[in-house]
Amino acid sequence: MPSLHLFIAASLFFISFYKADAQFLLKNVQQSVLMQTKFSREMVRDVKSSPSLPEKGKVWTLTELKAPFDVESQSLVDWGKSGDRYLMFSIELDNSGKVLEDDIGHTKALYVLSLKLYEHSGKLVKTVSRYGEIIGLDAERFVYIHEERKQSLFAPRMDGNENRISYSPLILRVDRFSQLLKFSVRPKQKKR
Repeated sequence: MPSLHLFIAASLFFISFYKADAQFLLKNVQQSVLMQTKFSREMVRDVKSSPSLPEKGKVWTLTELKAPFDVESQSLVDWGKSGDRYLMFSIELDNSGKVLEDDIGHTKALYVLSLKLYEHSGKLVKTVSRYGEIIGLDAERFVYIHEERKQSLFAPRMDGNENRISYSPLILRVDRFSQLLKFSVRPKQKKR
């Protein structure tokens, strides 16, 4: 009987350690460059792509770069009177829709990647896209497909004058947490 108690105690210890480790790793994903970047209007453009989805080992071309569309309101994103609102991604627990698998904590939970609009002060204005997926990811840029409708390019170092961008993505479609960590370019510092 004492060995059974020891076995149960050891099992509970390892389960609690594993759960704490998974929560720590999830926190790392939420604190990754991609999840912490405040995408201003200069960093986001709606695009057309050719081919429509990226292909392994091939150059992917994005054209017709224009102001981003708000899928929820069916209008252009409202950047506010001062133009200083920003977009941020959010990972939310959801077992339906387009999902992200937790391959870091190895939980069975599934998540969606939503897009939210914030005031310069950090106050939430609204959800722009309830779910979506990231395709064509490399260290500097990616395309987010809003609710299976619109494609938007997110590129912190975009100068705003491009009308065509071509590149070879590292990851064709993001479907796991670990892939979110591949995006590493921080926005340019604004001059004061």
